[in-house]
Amino acid sequence: MPWRLEIHHIGLHEEGDSTLIIMRHDQEAWTLLVDGGFEQAGADIWRYLTSKGVVRVNVMVATHPDRDHIGGLRHLLDYGFPTDVLVFPQEQDGYNNHEPDNEGLRLLQAAVNADVPIRGANGTWIARDILSGQGFDGAAPMNGVLPGLPAGAPKVYGLAADRWVPGPSRVGGTGTNERSIALLLDFGGFHYYLGGDLPKDSESSLVAQLRRRHSSPVYRTMKLSHHGSKESSPQGFLNEMRPGLAVASCGWNNQYGHPDDETLRRLHRAASECVLLCTGKALGVDEDDPVTGGPPMSKPDVSGFAELDRSGEPAVWQPGHVVFHVDEVELWLEWYPFNNGGRWQFVEVFP
Repeated sequence: MPWRLEIHHIGLHEEGDSTLIIMRHDQEAWTLLVDGGFEQAGADIWRYLTSKGVVRVNVMVATHPDRDHIGGLRHLLDYGFPTDVLVFPQEQDGYNNHEPDNEGLRLLQAAVNADVPIRGANGTWIARDILSGQGFDGAAPMNGVLPGLPAGAPKVYGLAADRWVPGPSRVGGTGTNERSIALLLDFGGFHYYLGGDLPKDSESSLVAQLRRRHSSPVYRTMKLSHHGSKESSPQGFLNEMRPGLAVASCGWNNQYGHPDDETLRRLHRAASECVLLCTGKALGVDEDDPVTGGPPMSKPDVSGFAELDRSGEPAVWQPGHVVFHVDEVELWLEWYPFNNGGRWQFVEVFP
């Protein structure tokens, strides 16, 4: 049986971010869960996982210790969702200081309490393939967290963590966003990029590595870093990616204005035929709520992007779950808009 790859962009309340990656072969499946939104999203993620037949997370990745990325992961660990290993950027102050309300430290403690092994990603280790397959520069595969995969499995490469990129070399910045883990999935002619909340300077430093990995991809896709903020996704980086599909994880009418119009203009300049989709449930905005407070924002200007279903409708801004399905010959898309009465839609095949 050939391999099949699924990338589930889980629509969450608020500005949460969570991506489920499933690699299927015969009757077996290997799963990676990258980030988990706010803590209150944990129950929604649990239900989503089980609805897709996922009963165990093989690799849980916390890209950086922001509440809207790791709170739900802690919920899963606290309530006993079976997990084999937690990967996190080990040099982050957000994990290492001992303030009582420290979200990163609480996540690590939840893993310890659940007896889940913890693997820190640093500059030396991230320069190799984090999870499976062959590392950069011909480096031998490490003693990874997904050993023994059958031949032909999708590869998951580590592009950055803790301000390191393969080389290794440092890039600028000292905040938690700058230290995000960035991953590249490589499956035949399909490439997919995910970079947590990496800012522009950090993503600019990845262009050379992407160019080496992008020797002959048939299709390139990505999740916009930092929910589509203008502080991420620089023009040169998007020019190298040239994605056919891009996803932004952002709540409807979110108080941050994500995805930012400036980011969308850069994306359109880099890939005029790109299809843009957004995840995230509609917000009932409460100005007194520290998480969702603030006035509602108007939706971004998505004019000029490619049509989703070639029927005359512009790029999608109706929030929901978005799933990429990939096999050895094609990519197809499923979309679950929350305003559609709870029905999955088959959208398009990209041969």
